[in-house]
Amino acid sequence: MSDLGFEPEFRHLTGNSGNMAAVIDFLQFSAAPRLGEMLCGHGSDVQIYDFDPLADLEKSSNYVDLNILALAYATAFREKLAPGQRASLVGYCSTAALTMLVAGALASDYDISAVLVQPSWPDNRMIASELTKYRTVFGAEIDPDIDIESDPLAVLGFIDQVYTAALEKSSDHNSAEHAEYMSDFVARHRSWLWFLVATRNALLVPCAQKLPTHVIMGKEGSGWMPWLALCPYTVVRLTSQNDNLFDDSLATVILSHVIGKGDSDDESLSPLRADPR
Repeated sequence: MSDLGFEPEFRHLTGNSGNMAAVIDFLQFSAAPRLGEMLCGHGSDVQIYDFDPLADLEKSSNYVDLNILALAYATAFREKLAPGQRASLVGYCSTAALTMLVAGALASDYDISAVLVQPSWPDNRMIASELTKYRTVFGAEIDPDIDIESDPLAVLGFIDQVYTAALEKSSDHNSAEHAEYMSDFVARHRSWLWFLVATRNALLVPCAQKLPTHVIMGKEGSGWMPWLALCPYTVVRLTSQNDNLFDDSLATVILSHVIGKGDSDDESLSPLRADPR
């Protein structure tokens, strides 16, 4: 049993030999595919696993520090790795910090690299915005008097207040099916806010992991990553005209780094430009 008090969600998606990749992402609040599932079926000899931090946080009755979650993920992945094994940690969007922490926990024993896809770095502004939406969606009549700046954990009490109020409202419905749906919906949003707070808190300490790190960006956005200022990393920018980042070219780039060809002149990388930082 991990320090989480439960075993993390850790799925084997495809592959039985070759290099390994663990993708850290979660089911979006939309119809978008999960990144790990998108990587399957591209004909590459890579073993792909995935973690879902939101599903894990839903299992917990308490806030979980991101470093604790990272160590639990590293322990689970370590059980699949052979001594000196080459492996990559792949993170999408707001899971970037967690991905780097997991990779760092494994880097001393294995040949580890990190691939961050369109990374985002949750901050107080993002948390405040999500709190407003959280309150609006669930119709909470609670006025948050929270000093996010001076007390990083102050928001947790408000999250739980809204969670409790929303569950009470859902139980008022005659339909047990609807009440169950609402309970799951509320729990998912609470885990999302917990994850943002935990990530924001982890970002207060600069990342100092010395491992190969590749940042994959779309056509827009800066490739400058302040949290990674102490880390060597390369920015790979997709120049495809397709506005949908989740396509075959993204899978090609990710898998090329996982199998160790990210710095080659392979024609499959022709639509890319690598900018060393």
